[in-house]
Amino acid sequence: MSCNYLTPKDLQKKLDCSKNTVYNLLKYSNIPKVIIGKRYYIPESSFDDWMINNIGGKIKINKNFF
Repeated sequence: MSCNYLTPKDLQKKLDCSKNTVYNLLKYSNIPKVIIGKRYYIPESSFDDWMINNIGGKIKINKNFF
């Protein structure tokens, strides 16, 4: 089974938002992600599921998440 991964740059294009917004989402929200060293990898299917589950909602960046 193979899995496609998105990078923060891919998310920036997909969400049409700034680099800072993407990194804040990755750092402070519950977006599914894998962190290797300082690099983020987002499983594409998990991200799509996360987006569907958050349709119509407001995504809060919780800086006390960790």
